[in-house]
Amino acid sequence: MDQIEPLIPRWVANMVETEQVLLYHHYALSFVATRGSVPLFWSQPGYKYRPPPRLDRTEEEDKEAFGKHVRREIDIYGEPVRAAARCNLEAT
Repeated sequence: MDQIEPLIPRWVANMVETEQVLLYHHYALSFVATRGSVPLFWSQPGYKYRPPPRLDRTEEEDKEAFGKHVRREIDIYGEPVRAAARCNLEAT
């Protein structure tokens, strides 16, 4: 078995990496998905949707943090990197 690469810090909370490997004869295919908190400076008291999250830094600081996160993902996984918002925009 190959040596497992040490964990690489991602700079976001709740970061998870999942890899699915498909072996077919002498072919090996891999699909990697990562997910984690939004790479912005935010806070939210409590565990419910109310009050809504509060952005804690300037827009420029958030843009820089988001850009660093995306560039790091590209450095690790290559292109293309796809992003999807998986949040409920309305409180229930």
